[in-house]
Amino acid sequence: MTTTAQNNQAAVEDILSLMGQGKLLDAFEKYYGDDVTMHDPMAGLVKGKEVNREREIAFVNAIAEVHAFEVGPVMAAGDQTSYWNRFEFSTTDGQRVDLEQIAWQKWSDGKIVEEYFLPLPAESN
Repeated sequence: MTTTAQNNQAAVEDILSLMGQGKLLDAFEKYYGDDVTMHDPMAGLVKGKEVNREREIAFVNAIAEVHAFEVGPVMAAGDQTSYWNRFEFSTTDGQRVDLEQIAWQKWSDGKIVEEYFLPLPAESN
């Protein structure tokens, strides 16, 4: 029998696989709850799937080229998951971004209901 933690871990692994294929918005539609709250130091606290969808669309549309996408192991315990990732890309305005972060999610009924992004200092890249 599969546990909630195992199901959530498999879902995060699917999200990361979709992201690696350039399908971030597909992952968002499939796995994020209608009342999701996302915490991003650059965007602040954003509540609701509609508002977060618009933010995610803007983010995807600002990416001109992906140079690297790396992920560490997914950790899961009960209704919580987390992972490390590094995302290096160029924006449509010519800026090169190298983002390394920890992501943490809280799940309910197979959907992410809360998510935090914790960027790591540039010198750790």
